[in-house]
Amino acid sequence: MAQDKIRMVMDAYGQPVQGALRPRIGGSQNVAYAGAGVSFHSTLLVNAEVVRLVATTDCHLRFGDFDHPTALVTDMLVKANQPEYFALRGSTYIAVCRDSADGYLNIQIME
Repeated sequence: MAQDKIRMVMDAYGQPVQGALRPRIGGSQNVAYAGAGVSFHSTLLVNAEVVRLVATTDCHLRFGDFDHPTALVTDMLVKANQPEYFALRGSTYIAVCRDSADGYLNIQIME
């Protein structure tokens, strides 16, 4: 009996839902943020489609595919210690700024 291909649950954009993903070996990095913020770019993100982000303190994020985007306190809020999954859709930069305290953002590439 032939096995059917396993079909992953997809979101409205055709991306697999987080429960169907696994971390990429060697695809993790911690980025410190303080004060005005940090723009993070790495070859780590170039071939990535989905990332899992966990911040140690509340912070704000902005994604981009251009040099050094700047995250502002008016950008998307990510709560401390709550994993969030994002489809990059070609973005190779993640900008982060603190909300009220310095912290670290763990970036994990998911497959």
